[in-house]
Amino acid sequence: MREPGIGSAQDCRKLYLCITTAEHMVRNKNGAPFNKEQYYREPDQYEPVFQDTILPYSTVIVNCMYWDARFPKLFTQDDIHRHVMQGHDRLLGVCDITCDADGSVPTRLFTSIEHPFFVYNALTEKTSSCLDDPGVLFHAVDHLPSELPREASEHFGNCLLQFLPAMVAARAPEACGQGDTASWPAAMRGAVIAEGGQLSREYEYIQQLRSAYERSDSEEAAMAKDRGGRTSGPHSVQAPPACVTLDLGGHLFDSMFINKVCDLVESQRGRVQITNIDVGSSVGDTSRASILVMAHTQEALDKIVGMIFSAANEAKVSFRRTGADRDGASIPAEAQRSILLLGSGFVSGPVIEYLLRRPENVVTVASIQRSELENFAQLFGARCQPQFLDVLSEDAEMAALREDLVKRSDVIVSLVPATMHVGMAKLAIKHKTHMVTASYVSEQMQSLDKDARDAGVLIINEVGLDPGIDHLGAMKMIHHATSSPGCRVLKFSSLCGGLPAPEAAGSSPLGYKFSWSPKGVLLASRNSAKWMQDGKLCEVPGSELFASGKPMTLNNALAFDVLPNRDSTAFAELYGMPEVPTFFRGTLRYRGYCERMIAVARLGLLELGPVEQLLPLKEKSPTRRQWFAQLLGCVADDDTMLDAAMSERLGSGSDAEVGKEFIGWLGLLSDEALPQALAENPIDVTTALLNRAEMLYQPGERDMVAMYHELVVERSDGAIERHTATLIEYAEPHGVTAMAKTVGITAAIAAQLVLDNPAPFGVGVQRPLTKVWYEPMLRILEGEGIRMEERCEIVRGASKL
Repeated sequence: MREPGIGSAQDCRKLYLCITTAEHMVRNKNGAPFNKEQYYREPDQYEPVFQDTILPYSTVIVNCMYWDARFPKLFTQDDIHRHVMQGHDRLLGVCDITCDADGSVPTRLFTSIEHPFFVYNALTEKTSSCLDDPGVLFHAVDHLPSELPREASEHFGNCLLQFLPAMVAARAPEACGQGDTASWPAAMRGAVIAEGGQLSREYEYIQQLRSAYERSDSEEAAMAKDRGGRTSGPHSVQAPPACVTLDLGGHLFDSMFINKVCDLVESQRGRVQITNIDVGSSVGDTSRASILVMAHTQEALDKIVGMIFSAANEAKVSFRRTGADRDGASIPAEAQRSILLLGSGFVSGPVIEYLLRRPENVVTVASIQRSELENFAQLFGARCQPQFLDVLSEDAEMAALREDLVKRSDVIVSLVPATMHVGMAKLAIKHKTHMVTASYVSEQMQSLDKDARDAGVLIINEVGLDPGIDHLGAMKMIHHATSSPGCRVLKFSSLCGGLPAPEAAGSSPLGYKFSWSPKGVLLASRNSAKWMQDGKLCEVPGSELFASGKPMTLNNALAFDVLPNRDSTAFAELYGMPEVPTFFRGTLRYRGYCERMIAVARLGLLELGPVEQLLPLKEKSPTRRQWFAQLLGCVADDDTMLDAAMSERLGSGSDAEVGKEFIGWLGLLSDEALPQALAENPIDVTTALLNRAEMLYQPGERDMVAMYHELVVERSDGAIERHTATLIEYAEPHGVTAMAKTVGITAAIAAQLVLDNPAPFGVGVQRPLTKVWYEPMLRILEGEGIRMEERCEIVRGASKL
């Protein structure tokens, strides 16, 4: 954060409001990325940073957050003193809504409505009621909620009048439960904190809190000698013995759902506190809230959570149980749902996180990567169960394990490579278990359609980003734009790319970084492509794919190359538009990618091999230059001949020079040793050369996904409309990648929809191309912050009659 006031030209008459959340207040002691769920579960693994990153630049701090002694403090009186001594004397006031004595902020005194402020002098460590004295102004009225507007006081007074006769007539109890309070109305009984000199049953936890404070104070006193006799034990309201944090998402307020939650908790004599809230900006937007639910026993808490879970399902509100109690103890075994997740790569984390928001879900993660399985188990707790599994192994024991896992599952989510899906799909059909994948439907998978239908099994594929979100957004756009009679589609194009965020792209001359196998990216670039353009079929062989790239600019900011993506015509059929004049699916790369990769392709560096002229080098240890010269059929020691050989394949001009520059960047003109690769296979050598730091994501670097749909429609009146939809999603530094999020969340949403009610979707091998898929999935994705921005413009007005 830059200090205000640096530079004399700034306008100092502006008010800047900065809203901070937990990720801005603390950092992981081990240097790992911030994880909200882990922070609430294990706050001792985090240390405060607010006192150094935000406090020195703040003029007024309003502290409204929930806090208890388990969590780091925002700042202390020592921090204020230190900053004053260092010249950062910017802080003027602290409004402590929480009113915890020496809690998350160093509130020394509680104030009142009559005297709402005191001044704290960090140099003398003294407080003063004189507002003219130097220091920081503190406002900490602990009974502020009782200060109500006059009309509210009158309203509550009128409501209480009806209860006064019962209170006046009741005899005073000599012991708890011996008075007349049992016959009082429920609203009055719930308000009784103590009777007969004892705490009532619902408030017995207060004594437990007192005991906890006493233990904390005695431990603090025991350690005081090590701090020179000074004690600084926190004195804030800790959570009652039975408590849990619930994350809720959906239409919480316009549907009155949050009110219903409060009523449910109150009906069971529990307590609820909203600890975090994010309200949608309009009626159509969804909101999110974190609530702390408290009860006097675990049994009572489990009952309350079960009631809220049922209400959330009924209201179509997302429900997630967080914190240390994440094991689904409140959900009966017969109500638990079992998900088998195949694969433990980057995408698996978002899938697990989303599915475990529902307390009834138990996820078994199956993989051959034991370390990744252990990491997931530690991160997500007991409801994430690791299982070593080889999907392809022919070993009888492993085959039996695969069959047993499928048999015990309610749904399978397969994130393994596409070639591994079919075997598991056959098991899914055999045991009547539904299945979800994010991969394209292969011919082998499609051949299982009849068997799946006969077995009543749904196998939904292509529910990731591309394919996935592209289908959902495209079908919504097409169905909406063509809903009027007489509409005719003139053009449809769908573009998508996974890329480094702009600030991370500069270290690579390709503007690209590998998040998966470099060889996989190179193999994909060898695919031929075909599409429809103005009624004509266009076809490009893989060797000329990069030469067919076209420039485009998205959002007036991002300069891309657009490459055709395989066979677009097949999707024209799937989208119900086989006769559309222009139908194109493309891949996005940053501008300059194609002119460099053209050189790679034309110089033979993508050949699979073995290449005959390279076979003599198989048992030798050539330099890069020697290997490259051998590939081109020239002498390595002759610079002129080597350059001429490249020019013969690349031609002349600026594009050829850029290509040669890139070849130099790869090191093919140097005398360095050839990387350890199969020398007779150029694509393996190129893969090894590209596997360098500049082509890999470094810690803190973000990725980005960009998607763009364009649909041009002619209406019955002759007007031409151009519809567009744009999605740009960035990762958070040190967080989940944008690619993993968009693929994983989409697949998880599909799985949860199938778990909740598979009937509307039918059976068989499917893609998400119908309204029954795209309506709920796009709505839920929007609630996760993944949204395609849609626009429509009139390209040509209606014909005049």
